[in-house]
Amino acid sequence: MSLLATLTVIASLQANPSAADILQGLDMTSFRNSTGPLRVEGWRRPADWSFSALTVSEETAYLERPGDWKIGLKILRTTKDGVIACFYDRAQNGGRYAAQQALRIVRDDFGGYRVLDQNVVDPTCSPLVGQGR
Repeated sequence: MSLLATLTVIASLQANPSAADILQGLDMTSFRNSTGPLRVEGWRRPADWSFSALTVSEETAYLERPGDWKIGLKILRTTKDGVIACFYDRAQNGGRYAAQQALRIVRDDFGGYRVLDQNVVDPTCSPLVGQGR
C-alpha cells in the first residue's frame, strides 16, 4: 500500500471513529457522570477507573468493571460539529444508579475525545425516568 493510501485510510478512521474508539478514549472529566465522586488528578479515560472489559453489541460499545459498573456509548449521528452519541452509565453492584444522556463529542488535544455539549436533546436518548437533567 502506498504512503498516500495509508494516510487516506488513517484520515478516514480518524474522521469516522467507532463507538468503541470514542468510549475508550473519552475524557470522563469533560461531562457529568458516575466517576465524578472518584476523580483523581491525572485520571481522564475510562481505563483510569479500571473500565476494561470491552464488548460491542448492536452498534453500542460497552466498557465494564466486572460485577461493579458498566458504561456504554452508541453513535446516533455524525455532524460537522462532532459526533452525537448516547452515553449509558449503570451500576451493576446491587445499586440502582442508571442514567443515559445524549452528548456532542469532539476530538481532544490528547489524542482522545471530550464532550463539547452535554445538554443535547435527542428523542432516541432521553434521560431515564427519575434521572433528572
